[in-house]
Amino acid sequence: MDPSELSATFTRVAPPVARSAPLGATSPTGGRTPGTEIDRTCVVNSVPQRSDASVLAPALPCGAHTSGGEEREGAATSTGPPARLHSPAMYPVLFYLPGGLPVFGYGLVLGCGLALAAHIGAYLAERSGIPRSKIWTFALIVIAIGFLGGRIHELIIQDALTPAEFLQLQHSGRTAYGGFLFATAGAVIASFALKIPFWKIADAAAPGMAIGLGVARIGCFLFGCDYGFISERWGLEFPYGSPAWYDQVQAGLIPAEASTSLPVFPAQLLASLVGFVLFGVLLRVWYQRPRRAGTVLLLFFLLYGLARSGLEQLRIDAGRGELLGLTTSTAIGLTTAAIAAAFLLVPQLAKLRGDAGEIVEPPPEDKAKA
Repeated sequence: MDPSELSATFTRVAPPVARSAPLGATSPTGGRTPGTEIDRTCVVNSVPQRSDASVLAPALPCGAHTSGGEEREGAATSTGPPARLHSPAMYPVLFYLPGGLPVFGYGLVLGCGLALAAHIGAYLAERSGIPRSKIWTFALIVIAIGFLGGRIHELIIQDALTPAEFLQLQHSGRTAYGGFLFATAGAVIASFALKIPFWKIADAAAPGMAIGLGVARIGCFLFGCDYGFISERWGLEFPYGSPAWYDQVQAGLIPAEASTSLPVFPAQLLASLVGFVLFGVLLRVWYQRPRRAGTVLLLFFLLYGLARSGLEQLRIDAGRGELLGLTTSTAIGLTTAAIAAAFLLVPQLAKLRGDAGEIVEPPPEDKAKA
């Protein structure tokens, strides 16, 4: 089996949308009723509904129009403050397939990240002596469970976990931690069913998880979600209709006619960098062959848990949930980091993981299929 079977999802996965956001009233002609809140779902998925006049202003709200020569409030002027750095982000739809089927930037990048992670994990798993046929079956099971877990966790955070909402895949996002935790649980089940050593294949998968995370956060930047604090010095302005713009309109920080958001720190790019750095660290540790199997996976949860908890302090985007007085991801990150540290440092727990073994040459394909 090949991860190319996942390609069908690329055209159906839209970027995250805060489903709990209040919906706004619209006029019979599709225009927004003055003084009402804006429907964010309409805003971020409005590309097919844009008027000809709005081509230069991506992701305008449904029914929004600009007249020739009209200048929206908030636009830069020659007499105003110095122009800030504008974000090259906000591409919710990259292009359209024949028949008008949209290809979402977030979904395409996420799919590429999953495929890259699967290939890297499969290569390292083969070098651990695991048959190729079992590896790809394992990978597809884990990816599917992780994908569903990310969706479930997202809806739990938004207090919107219903069968009807769960099936609205076109207008949904995924949470990284929901995906990781469900994927880990799925890996335990799949390794038992396929009779392959869990800790060894988990170690092989960990570097791929890190680089997949780094790639996926680029998709977040393309969409403009998961942004950071407001900053004149370090911030980027996201355009009209982006999540940052929407949240600031709802908070009363900018008028609904503003052409851009206030400048916000691009936390997505820092999160992406964290993923790529973790990939390098984990891959080096894997090749060094630590004594105990599972060390690479546990290092991933330890380091990412601490890094994610720090990144959460930089973010101010809405809809992140709360657990134990912290954001959901901060609480999960610190908890998983503590558990991983215990498995790494407590001798009684370390003994449960077995020996990591040596790196081997990939088995011949004909033997792997036998």
